[in-house]
Amino acid sequence: MGEKTLPRVSVEGIGGTAGTGRADLSPTSEGVPGPVPMEVELPGPGCWRVVAEGPEGTAHILLKAS
Repeated sequence: MGEKTLPRVSVEGIGGTAGTGRADLSPTSEGVPGPVPMEVELPGPGCWRVVAEGPEGTAHILLKAS
């Protein structure tokens, strides 16, 4: 707790979608820990899993892009 590191974020295709995407983290002026806005770039349509892993836990987001 109190650790000041950004989460590790991965973006990967699932369900027959091949490839990996990219996530850019932009910490706010509040610093870390705190809100960390993120921009996710997908290389194309399909199903994608975004996973953010940090010292306090893990978040998973599933996206379907067309």
